[in-house]
Amino acid sequence: MGMDRYAEQLWLTMFAKAHEIALFAYHQLLEVTLQPEIHRTPWQGQNTSFDYDQMMQPVRMANGNRVIPTTMARVAGVTFEKIDEFVHLLENPVGIKSYKPFHSLGDDFLQNYLGMIGLLMDMHPEFPTDQQVVLLTEQAKYDPDIISKIKKQLQKGGDVIITSSLLKAIPEKIADIAELRASDLKALVNDFGAFGQTEKDILIPQVRYQTNDSWEIIGAGRPLKNGVSGYPMLLKSQYSNGYMYVLTIPDDFGNLYDLPAEVLNMIRRVASKDLDLRLDAPAKVSLFLYDNDTFIVESFLDQPVTIQLYANANIDQITDILTDAKIEKRTDVQPQRVWHLKPEDKTNVFRITLPPHSYRVFKKN
Repeated sequence: MGMDRYAEQLWLTMFAKAHEIALFAYHQLLEVTLQPEIHRTPWQGQNTSFDYDQMMQPVRMANGNRVIPTTMARVAGVTFEKIDEFVHLLENPVGIKSYKPFHSLGDDFLQNYLGMIGLLMDMHPEFPTDQQVVLLTEQAKYDPDIISKIKKQLQKGGDVIITSSLLKAIPEKIADIAELRASDLKALVNDFGAFGQTEKDILIPQVRYQTNDSWEIIGAGRPLKNGVSGYPMLLKSQYSNGYMYVLTIPDDFGNLYDLPAEVLNMIRRVASKDLDLRLDAPAKVSLFLYDNDTFIVESFLDQPVTIQLYANANIDQITDILTDAKIEKRTDVQPQRVWHLKPEDKTNVFRITLPPHSYRVFKKN
């Protein structure tokens, strides 16, 4: 395993502002010998956030002796020292609130995968009542009052996103809001129409709906263009003053990473109404927001990537905290119009480039 992976685990914990960190396992930190042929990854040498060669430079000890790093302990030390330079500038993390009742199961660890496609997950054991958008996975079925809570959210003009797994778990309850079903039937899809195609087939549950009662935002087929069958990946139903969306989750959560960037961008757009930033990027690029106008963008890809950030109109500039470089908003991007969706508030666009497995830390201006 490349040491980049270990460094990522450590700094992600710090990005989450955890109060304590337990390093597993102490004996490995002291006994695993660093070997460049194993631990130095192919993307090193590209100005990455973790620099293996720099980490292996001799360390001057208190007695004046110079020591060459030999174990994983040095990786942890270098990582913490680097993050310590700016972590104190980050306040409380914020994100898309996802309701997980106590002791609930279902769609297990799905929020981890959603975080890796650029959705900022903020899990709560109580149903959020102060948000424009609430995300519900199959875990929400453990709440016997979930439908009344969904209705209250919609009646006040908010939105709810449910996964296809929750729809399948409580179909009769959901039918009190919209005539939707997630059957046992499956579909292989690779074509998402105007939102792009995948190189591999993806197995998804077939979500059924009544036309005109609900509308597809994103459809999928094999093929969808000039095909005979299509299935919703993102579905929209109106109830009272709000909208309930159904997000179809592939049978293999890992296939979320195979979805085209335009599919992911649309999912982020629907889910990010409570946030003043959202990503326009492929999978394996993540966003971390904090309540003091700071944020981090990180790429987990093995190659450099250029991405865009869509920001609210009051954000005219962003500044790289580590380099003091200022990035101005683009003036050549037109607002994206999507059938069945209102124009979004995020009208300013910023373009940034990330090295492989690296992060950048910004301040909103």
